[in-house]
Amino acid sequence: MTAEPACQTPTAAILSWWGWLQLDIGESRAAAARLRRCTSVFDALLLSETHQLIKMVRGSGERRLAYDADQRLAVLAIALAHIKNTSAIPFAAALGRTIDGRPPNTKAGERPRLSPARFGALLRTADARNWDGFARALRRSVAILGDTTFYVPGLIGDVLHMGDKTLQHWTYRYWQTNAPGEFDSPSTPPTNNNNGAVQ
Repeated sequence: MTAEPACQTPTAAILSWWGWLQLDIGESRAAAARLRRCTSVFDALLLSETHQLIKMVRGSGERRLAYDADQRLAVLAIALAHIKNTSAIPFAAALGRTIDGRPPNTKAGERPRLSPARFGALLRTADARNWDGFARALRRSVAILGDTTFYVPGLIGDVLHMGDKTLQHWTYRYWQTNAPGEFDSPSTPPTNNNNGAVQ
């Protein structure tokens, strides 16, 4: 894959790269297989396809990327190699729903797809900026979701701009609760200037 012309946003660049990764042709198929075997950020940074992603995002012209943006992009490269489709459901909301896609009825003993303990571990690794741990926990969460789809542009934006507010927002999504000042349905993808990212 060669670097493409500058995209409007980093999220658009990443989605373009993800589209290439899903092509059922030799180069794309091999790249996806290599990324699926990665167990750390360093593993991903050893691969040319990750650096192609980094170049595309840098070429977007975005000047407000985090100081550790390349590590975040390596995390996304690993995760996106395991994701096939997108939908309107925010990632954390999908994790907090039952296997048939409903908010759990805790009084009836229903449980979310991802256990609260695993969800807490996922957020704590991100809060600590432990990108290796976050990559592993994120990959495990995607695997637990299986064929359940979620809003991929929102996940991309959230990882790129991950901070305290994003992590707090994920807790509201996971527990199917509207965040303060939010009156729409928890299943509605966030809409703002970061393509679904919550600062």
